[in-house]
Amino acid sequence: MATVTITGTAANYAVSSSNVTLINLGTVGGTAGVDVGYGLSGDVLLNAAIISVGGTGLGVRLNSAANLTNQSGGTISGYKAVIAYNQPSTVTNSGAIIGALTAALGAGVQFINEGTPTNQLSATVSGYSGVIANAGGTVTNS
Repeated sequence: MATVTITGTAANYAVSSSNVTLINLGTVGGTAGVDVGYGLSGDVLLNAAIISVGGTGLGVRLNSAANLTNQSGGTISGYKAVIAYNQPSTVTNSGAIIGALTAALGAGVQFINEGTPTNQLSATVSGYSGVIANAGGTVTNS
């Protein structure tokens, strides 16, 4: 498994291969934040700092099944802070995940297919809708 660590500033970071562990210790911005590509497997994203996009940008887009952990002190924000598309993914939050608060489609976390969000003690997920699970799933809020 390859490990990539971001320590500075990056924009629109794309994960384009399977079995990658991406560790963010810096700041990721742009219009797409972090984008995990289609058809991949085994990818892990660990955020310990800031992923923040403006406008209608997506903070983290999971196009393939992936595991996202937002650590204590980590912040992910965007119109939809985290969106998981085609395959079930897991999101574990110990920090802050912030979607657009005033836009009707703004969301902290949205799963298009099944997914598993876990919000740890003292962590927050917010947005016009905090969590959207289009195809069902289990939400754990400690």
